[in-house]
Amino acid sequence: MKCPVKPLVAISRCLLGDPVRYDGRSRGDDFIVKTLSAVFEWAPVCPEVAIGLGTPRPPIRLVSRRDGVHVEGVDDPTRDVTGALGAYARRFAEAFPSVRGCILKARSPSCGLGGLPVFSANGDVVREDGVGEFARVLSEFRPGIPCIDEERLRNAQQRDAFVRNVLRATGNKNGSLVGQNGRFG
Repeated sequence: MKCPVKPLVAISRCLLGDPVRYDGRSRGDDFIVKTLSAVFEWAPVCPEVAIGLGTPRPPIRLVSRRDGVHVEGVDDPTRDVTGALGAYARRFAEAFPSVRGCILKARSPSCGLGGLPVFSANGDVVREDGVGEFARVLSEFRPGIPCIDEERLRNAQQRDAFVRNVLRATGNKNGSLVGQNGRFG
């Protein structure tokens, strides 16, 4: 099924197959590439590459500090990229006002939508409710924008709800790409 005007959806570049992950690999997702590409126009994004971190690069993680959660290097905690990721999220939101949804990489300290481990300064997990910094700031600038990660896309109900919500955000009131059985894909 094809939509006459494809809604613009931000997507983590690694999910499209680009080798931009910290380890130099990709996490290309066949369902996204083969099925959802027929429905959505992509605005590919890799916040970590966009702020100048190379590929491959040393890993980063969420760390709880007195003034809040920071995104820091695992091996070099002086490498704090919190501000850079937040600033990039603001620039991205301003540069792409027509983005109607986001598909972001699960468990990423920049793109993860929730349930991420937050570490103490000494490396112990202190909680598991973290949100990636790019995802967090983007949602502040675009409240209510439909967002999902590739793991949640595997759940038919969550996938259907995401597709419907993106279509509704573009003016399609009933999510017409959803089949007679109420399901997409």
